[in-house]
Amino acid sequence: MSISRENVPVLACASAAGVVMPPMFVVKGKYFKSLHSFNTAEAPPNSKWTWQAKAWMEDSLGVEWFREVFLKYCGVGPKIKVVDAEQS
Repeated sequence: MSISRENVPVLACASAAGVVMPPMFVVKGKYFKSLHSFNTAEAPPNSKWTWQAKAWMEDSLGVEWFREVFLKYCGVGPKIKVVDAEQS
């Protein structure tokens, strides 16, 4: 997906039933044009792309993905969220 060789953090989620939600990719940059060196069309359908100065998965980006993707895909009823490396 990338012309460059840099690492790209990905926030991904799948249910125990095998349902996979669209991931969020975080590229290094300060502006929208930071995405131009990535072939976003090859990403999974409905993937969310964003940028951050150091390509870190900040809490605010996780909250954005949670609201815009997770809540739309998980449906009604009780849920459990298991996260690796999340700040408390």
